[in-house]
Amino acid sequence: MANSAKACDGRIIDRLEKLAKIVKAATAVDNDNDNDNNTRIREFMSFTGDCGLMLKMFLMHCFCGHPSANLPIIWCMPCTAAAHCGVSSKKCRQCYRLGPCPNWYDLVQEAGRVDRLLNSPRGLQKYTMFLNVTTFLSLWVRTQAEPNSSVRKRTCKQLFEVLKFVVTPSKCYHEAIEEHFENPATYESRGPCIDNCTYCLKLHRNFTGPISKQQLQAALQADIFSKGSVTASSLVGLLTDKIRKHKLRKAIWGKSVDSGKVQGLVLTMIATGMVELRLINSNLVGTDKVDMKHVMVGLGKVVMETPNGEQCNTLAVLDQSVWMNFNLDGSR
Repeated sequence: MANSAKACDGRIIDRLEKLAKIVKAATAVDNDNDNDNNTRIREFMSFTGDCGLMLKMFLMHCFCGHPSANLPIIWCMPCTAAAHCGVSSKKCRQCYRLGPCPNWYDLVQEAGRVDRLLNSPRGLQKYTMFLNVTTFLSLWVRTQAEPNSSVRKRTCKQLFEVLKFVVTPSKCYHEAIEEHFENPATYESRGPCIDNCTYCLKLHRNFTGPISKQQLQAALQADIFSKGSVTASSLVGLLTDKIRKHKLRKAIWGKSVDSGKVQGLVLTMIATGMVELRLINSNLVGTDKVDMKHVMVGLGKVVMETPNGEQCNTLAVLDQSVWMNFNLDGSR
């Protein structure tokens, strides 16, 4: 799954075809041992909104394993939200998403694509989401281009809810999804999945790896945002600090880390409100002229209560409750 039809029709297909040639994955479509599986063609076909009705029906028949020997077998189908309706195949074992889901409903819809028979051994079938800053910003830009103010606020809120759920989880993913969709008046927790999601396996702490709170605070206040907001597209590069031989990155992590950790840190800062997104010109809000280059990011603010009971605005980077969502290195 992807949020971009261009990605499905272009680079994803190219990468999959190269991968198939390397690992010869197209020779192992399924384990049903059908006699015609050795002669039927294995294909990579994209499913987007640009596909006509007849083509969509044809693709669904192929992907869902229609027994006709005249139909090709679709080994992998890159698709957009156009495929949200009609995909129900017992042969779908892996679902990968490029970029965040725009809302909870799409998340559950896509996660339900795999293990349709509910009899798969743990870990064999899975739903995996690949995130980076660019894919999140592309969806955020879409929310800001919405002309209707109430719709714009709702879609933006839904997008941030999913981002927080994914990158700053506080409980089992399965348990959180159940709680979100069930009736609060009758909901009773069934407990965590124990070893079937990223949170329960404690792998979510690898999104950023352990970081130094003091070094990140200094980097944000004294280096990156010392002169105000910066373009959102440049934030990852500023944290990587390639110009100064990765000085900031080494200070924050205590060593050189891969770019995925930097991406994870930026997404965590956005999800927690430590940094805030805005458009360079408020007049662009609600227009079709909004573009990624117009997105700016600055230090976020929170409301805090002073010792005498008064409320005041302060930087989120100074709020201890915000830091509880980060994987902090206690030794630094």
